[in-house]
Amino acid sequence: MNHSNVVATWSEDGEVGIYDITVALEELDNPTQKKTAQKKAFASTKISSFKHKSEGYALEWSPSTFGRLASGNNDAQLNLYTSADETGSSFIKETTVGLQGH
Repeated sequence: MNHSNVVATWSEDGEVGIYDITVALEELDNPTQKKTAQKKAFASTKISSFKHKSEGYALEWSPSTFGRLASGNNDAQLNLYTSADETGSSFIKETTVGLQGH
């Protein structure tokens, strides 16, 4: 998300997960951290999520508007979300556009 450590992923059950990967990046820089601390730290990286009716195929952060995320799914819908705050802890759906003929 706009040059931050916040990333978005699709899952096969239609969920878009928003993660803060700061801890994972720090672990790459300092691999001597104990494995139990790793598992606990990585488990707490999910900061937000939302579901679609079907699996998706595209995600893209806006390069010009902080926290704006576009997603496309297998139902030929494009969805536009905006982060409710600068942390990405929740998102507001702005609009859904259905593609005709697909």
